[in-house]
Amino acid sequence: MFFGNSSISAGDQSPIGSPFGPKSEPGGASGIDLIDRKAIVTGGYSGIGIKTLRVLTAAGAEVTVPARTLDKANKALAGIEGITAASMDLGYIRSVRTLAEDWSSRNAGLDLLINTAATPSVHGGSAGRRGGVYDQCNDMAGQKNDEVKRKQA
Repeated sequence: MFFGNSSISAGDQSPIGSPFGPKSEPGGASGIDLIDRKAIVTGGYSGIGIKTLRVLTAAGAEVTVPARTLDKANKALAGIEGITAASMDLGYIRSVRTLAEDWSSRNAGLDLLINTAATPSVHGGSAGRRGGVYDQCNDMAGQKNDEVKRKQA
């Protein structure tokens, strides 16, 4: 969640005890159980995104890959089990909201949101600044997970 204009410093962070580091290999997640876990990987049909989703699906996760061009995504993802491509354009917040609403209607929660897509500039600010689609996408995912946790409590 974003809290005003605050910034995060190194002192605000603490190690999570992950076995992964800067020299970890993509296949290094063997032995991790992600069965019944749901993930969204933006940019998941090329580059580091497709490598990421291959590791996630190998560990058992169900992965949704938002894509501006579904034909291109489906072609790149052919043969990878556990993947669903979904229409979304990060350049249009309405498209992001539509995906979030559709996702929420079909899923109880989101376990992983991994943003590997190049984010375009949008009206009202770039995706890298507060107010951009990137931030709004993260905020919506966080809000949905908060709602699910409240319902489960």
